Amino acid sequence: KEELDGQIDIFRKVLKKTRGIRRAGAAAYDLCLVAQGVLDGFWEKNLSPWDTAAGALLVKEAGGEVSNFKGEAYSPLMNDILATSRVSHSMMAEVIP
Repeated sequence: KEELDGQIDIFRKVLKKTRGIRRAGAAAYDLCLVAQGVLDGFWEKNLSPWDTAAGALLVKEAGGEVSNFKGEAYSPLMNDILATSRVSHSMMAEVIP
């Protein structure tokens, strides 16, 4: 319940600053959409390295930014991920605790 409440709080904050939120349902695919520029950002907690490693690399290679919720450089072994276009990273990092 605590994790869910935290995610809903993030969702509420991001929704107020955007035109909409979309989720395809698979982290690897969502990260590919960020790399492609279809989505401006992606965040999630409690994922496995195989869910994020390749997609995070694609985001970085496409010029985006990838970190954890604290703003630290991304590692596949981290518990959370924030991947965005360079333009939206600071905004999303502000609203994600």
